[in-house]
Amino acid sequence: MGVFKIIEDRLMKEGRQGIILLREELTAQKHRASDKLYDGFRATVQGLGDRIVMRVSNNTPYMWLVNNGSKTNGVNATYQQIADWALQKQNKGEIRFTSMTSLNNFINTVKKRLESRYLTEGGDKVAARRYFFINIVVAKIRASGAKSRIERDLNKQIQNYIGYNKKEKPITVGIS
Repeated sequence: MGVFKIIEDRLMKEGRQGIILLREELTAQKHRASDKLYDGFRATVQGLGDRIVMRVSNNTPYMWLVNNGSKTNGVNATYQQIADWALQKQNKGEIRFTSMTSLNNFINTVKKRLESRYLTEGGDKVAARRYFFINIVVAKIRASGAKSRIERDLNKQIQNYIGYNKKEKPITVGIS
């Protein structure tokens, strides 16, 4: 993008902040086992026609299941997959098993619940989690003043580049 370095720098800074917030929300919701989702976020900035777009993306196949949940279909997971997940959580200190019997009981209970329904909103569900970590983070970004910071730097760059210095702002920013 070259000429508009201030714009690119501001968008990347906001993208990195968005990734930090997404990771914090995943941690708060206890959606961390293998950390593939947690480590999979990337921010990119590119020019698309008359627009400059900053995207935070993640190509982890189950990201939308974690975000949206599934209220109608169960999730098929093998005993071994659940065991691996449970032991990763134990290694992180999130859960603890006192014996192989308690581990086995836990795995079988989780497997049964996952097969019958995949709910993560809390209470008696599989885990005390909630849906829509992405929506929660987008709301935090909107409340953080990111839009104003981006607009300020965009307009500063444009005004410097074309010598335009009016009180009205030539650029507006949308966050979604």
